Amino acid sequence: MNVYHPYRYHGLDAATAPRVRLDVTDPAGEVGRHLGQLVGTAPASGVWTYQSAPVAAHNRPYYLPAKA
Repeated sequence: MNVYHPYRYHGLDAATAPRVRLDVTDPAGEVGRHLGQLVGTAPASGVWTYQSAPVAAHNRPYYLPAKA
């Protein structure tokens, strides 16, 4: 995957990780439940920042089956 907008990764240590949190908008929904199970109470390890909305593209062909 190619990302076309400027981005930067900021690694976090034990002193800075508590300043970051993840809020799940719909924790009762299917995706929210899975995200909660996946992340749990793990501390943040890093943060990605973007100058603008990220845009990415897969530069290869792929097959989409026709619906019957």
